Amino acid sequence: TPDQKDRYLPAIAKGEVEYCQGFSEPNVGSDLGSLELRAERDGDEYVLNGSKMFTSYAYHADYMYLLARTDPQAQKHRGISMFIADLKTLGIGLTPLPYINGEMAAQTTFDNVRLPLSCLIGEENRGWYHAMTTLDYERSGLWRYANVRRVFDDFVEFCNDSSPDGGQPLAEHPLVRHQLAQRRLGMETWKLLCWNVAWMQSSGALPNSEASVAFLYGSEERLRFAEMAMEVLGPYATLRSGSPLAPLLGNIEGIHREAMHLHGAGTTEIHRNIIAQRGLGMPR
Repeated sequence: TPDQKDRYLPAIAKGEVEYCQGFSEPNVGSDLGSLELRAERDGDEYVLNGSKMFTSYAYHADYMYLLARTDPQAQKHRGISMFIADLKTLGIGLTPLPYINGEMAAQTTFDNVRLPLSCLIGEENRGWYHAMTTLDYERSGLWRYANVRRVFDDFVEFCNDSSPDGGQPLAEHPLVRHQLAQRRLGMETWKLLCWNVAWMQSSGALPNSEASVAFLYGSEERLRFAEMAMEVLGPYATLRSGSPLAPLLGNIEGIHREAMHLHGAGTTEIHRNIIAQRGLGMPR
């Protein structure tokens, strides 16, 4: 609504607030349409009960945009609505949930949380369709490419410099040169896939299977680079940030742990299904 735009968008544009996403639940992951968090209408409010799982950035966020079931009698995808919730609202609790990459996520519980009608985004029972559009943008993964590419460029520079013990640069080793060239090809391919998504967005089109292609390829390319860098640097690559002997400030160790997180906005299997069904027109 115009009121929601005036209330939420200026602070987002200025970077004054942070949001987290409330989709996954303890019993619901890839089958998101089966979510169980209830939002029952009570006068001019909705009362929410249930929980969300794997809430990344929950401890940094001011608000959560979330999905809740508003019509338990409707077909599972059609009885879902989208809300924005202030995380300081009475009844919202966070239980720490550490990730392998060092980030702290949370299980978010809702115990008779009351949200005014103004927190409903779009039409009631149409939240599934808003969420799918949101996921199409998230799956493009443009920020992931930028993060990984910076580390890759630093790693190439490191390999071209003299080795820390004064020996020849790592890049003079034929096998290392070959691996760097392979990963450079991979990075350029990933960049073009991301640019394709950005071009579609700028032209008013909504990327769908194209976003999953970029996300899936990028997730796997990040892992290929991380494994290659760990192999080239040897035991030093396992040193974390803060160690005086950690190459590249420990970024290789960090990105290797981050690369273990292959899923996001859906598992790799979900992305392959999207590419097959929506991109290639294959049957379910």
